[in-house]
Amino acid sequence: MLAEELWNIQVRWLPLTDFAAVTPEPGIGYTLIGDKVFGYEPLFPYRYDLAEAWFELTGMPFVFAAWVARQGTDRITVERLEEALRYGAAHIPQAAAWDRQAGGRLVSYETAVEYLTRNIDFTLDGPKRESMNLFWQKFRKGYRRLHPG
Repeated sequence: MLAEELWNIQVRWLPLTDFAAVTPEPGIGYTLIGDKVFGYEPLFPYRYDLAEAWFELTGMPFVFAAWVARQGTDRITVERLEEALRYGAAHIPQAAAWDRQAGGRLVSYETAVEYLTRNIDFTLDGPKRESMNLFWQKFRKGYRRLHPG
């Protein structure tokens, strides 16, 4: 959507199977999100933030992920998921410290805490729901165009 509607370019999309083994080549771009980006940013001369680009195109916030449960899921399970989300969002410094102790840190503790507290909003509010609906409308339109029938 962004390539076509915002940047006015036609690209050929290929699946990415093992990025860790790939050395970026001139003229090749990659879509990376989340903490996977941290170790690879310096390898690329150009970087674009998908959330900023989506906002530029639509004026709406971008939703990278959401905790969802299918219709009919029992209330206790939904409440446990909601509680886990609240707990995790309220304990970001502890989670970042645990990750560092486990040896999984691609960035400093301070960068991880800042990223998780300043760059990620854990609330799925009305504007984000509207944005998700617009995304799906655009996706379905584009998917039908690329895959007729």
